[in-house]
Amino acid sequence: LAARAEGGPFKDLFDFCLRVDKRLVNRRTIEALIRAGAFDTLDPSRDRAQLIASVSIAMEAAEQAERNAHQGGLFEMFGSGDDAVAEAPQYVSVRPWSDKQRLLEEKTALGFFYSGHPFDSIRSEAKRFAGRPLSALAPAREPQTLAGVVMDLRVKMTSRGRMGIIILDDGSCPSLEVTVYSEVFDAHRNKLKVDEPLIIEGKVSKDDFRDGLRIVAENLYTLPEARTR
Repeated sequence: LAARAEGGPFKDLFDFCLRVDKRLVNRRTIEALIRAGAFDTLDPSRDRAQLIASVSIAMEAAEQAERNAHQGGLFEMFGSGDDAVAEAPQYVSVRPWSDKQRLLEEKTALGFFYSGHPFDSIRSEAKRFAGRPLSALAPAREPQTLAGVVMDLRVKMTSRGRMGIIILDDGSCPSLEVTVYSEVFDAHRNKLKVDEPLIIEGKVSKDDFRDGLRIVAENLYTLPEARTR
């Protein structure tokens, strides 16, 4: 954005809204850019939460500047001399996003996590329960313990009731699919929440049909439950 800006790099959110073509970039687009991290280097002193909260003010200031441009000066709204600071639009003060919230907002904008992974915050602790990352899983006769974040959950109806398909991810490899059959699903379905960590005990075998791994859950634990056990 900064490199391609006509008239030089954008200075901050207010400068961006003032100079961008509103016919091409609306409020929803600006908010998506902020969520995706496009303003992290453009306006590095501001948290994304503060930028999101200030979009309305920035756009209103830009619209007022355009109206003033027809009355004798594009920057007339900001005053001059000692009045400039007092009349300049200000950022909204809000609580910064947590790392988890930042990543969830990225996922909302991009469909995936960009600046990190939600599993990062519990990775060291999860090693106490699951000794290896998902990328190192291999077929075995004995049950294994897996740890990751639930990226997606699909529910299917079968002749024996509902079963779940969990998409589990720990950032070490492409997401893995975990099958949760009806009895286990019914007993633990309240623990299955997208974007939340989950500890799974299950059987890992070779899936010749998909040329990968077949994982069937036998027990599911939330992080607090895993700590207790």
